This record gives sequence, C-alpha cells and structure tokens, in this order.
Amino acid sequence: MIPLRYRNTRAARRAIREGRVPNPWPGRWNMPSRQEDDDLFRRWTLSDPYEDEL
Repeated sequence: MIPLRYRNTRAARRAIREGRVPNPWPGRWNMPSRQEDDDLFRRWTLSDPYEDEL
C-alpha cells in the first residue's frame, strides 16, 4: 500500500496542505492551492469536487 503522503490524490494533497500529513518533497514540489485543485477537478470531471467527503 502506498502511504497517503506519496499519493497524488485530492485527499492526499488536502491532508498535506492542512498539515495532517508531512509534505514528502518540501521545497521541490509546489502544491496546488485548494482553489487550483478544485478548478482542475472540475475541468476533468462533471462531478462535485467534495462528493468524496460525503
């Protein structure tokens, strides 16, 4: 199983952004902001970006 901090999922990026999980590549990876993440999600899907939180 891949640890959460190494996954490239919205949930993993959110956990890193919120400080719940350490950034595995500090200084080398500019994380997208929550708004950028949501905009990308909306562009690639027709789903609600917070559907996975229900």
